[in-house]
Amino acid sequence: MGGYGGLQHCLIPGPKQIVIDRDEEGKLTYRVFSETQKSSSMMKLLGYPTHEHRDEVEKPAAVEADSSVEK
Repeated sequence: MGGYGGLQHCLIPGPKQIVIDRDEEGKLTYRVFSETQKSSSMMKLLGYPTHEHRDEVEKPAAVEADSSVEK
């Protein structure tokens, strides 16, 4: 789960990464390599449902009280 785009031991989202380069004329250029990692992508890697899939998760059936157990 670790590595680029994965999860780190501290569960801190990965920062936005910017590539700084020089063009043929020697001017600095900047481009976004990756956006800041979102918590939803981290939770998905851990196996939790994302907001858009939350309604698809099977909910546990309601358990009724057993009337045969004496109180």
